[in-house]
Amino acid sequence: MKSILKLVAIGAITAFASTAYAQHHPPRTPPPPPPPTPAPSPHPPHHPNPNHSDVTGPHHAIDAFAPVGSALSSPTAAPTVTATAQAFTSGFAQVSPTMGGAIAPAAVLDVGTLIASGSPQSEAAVGAALTARGAPAREAQALVHAMAKLAAVNEASAPSAILTAARAYNGLVANAPTGFFTSNGGQPPAVFLAIHAALTPMIQSIAR
Repeated sequence: MKSILKLVAIGAITAFASTAYAQHHPPRTPPPPPPPTPAPSPHPPHHPNPNHSDVTGPHHAIDAFAPVGSALSSPTAAPTVTATAQAFTSGFAQVSPTMGGAIAPAAVLDVGTLIASGSPQSEAAVGAALTARGAPAREAQALVHAMAKLAAVNEASAPSAILTAARAYNGLVANAPTGFFTSNGGQPPAVFLAIHAALTPMIQSIAR
């Protein structure tokens, strides 16, 4: 009988101890599973253009010419002006160095005539083509006048005349509204592309 009572007492103590332990030590809840890893996006992340304030398009395909110094002399400057005028009045297609496509033949001829003759009529035609597309009048006039001066250059005066034209071009690029550079079906006006194409080899002839 004593053995039975002892077993009962031990069982009661054990049950009490288990209950007390359970009250002070509740079972641990397993941590929730980690969230699923999102699938990679099919579109690459967009990174702003550091040089053009996250603006892309034709406007920034036509940048200003880099500074070329004083260009006091260059034996290839005058021949390059002559060759450019001949090429632009020959009727052969001219390709835009930046846009990559052929420039409208009428615009090429207008710019070629401006460089070859420097006539007031050619100045007026090219200037009107620029301002009709939104170019600021003052900068357009300065550029067209500088291009017309190229018609009378010689070996001594060609480098400075080219430099003046390049600076006038840069002035138009800096001051023209954004719409000017997209006014021709999303591209700059054809006459502007022709001016850029004509000036490019001239600038290269005086760059050091």
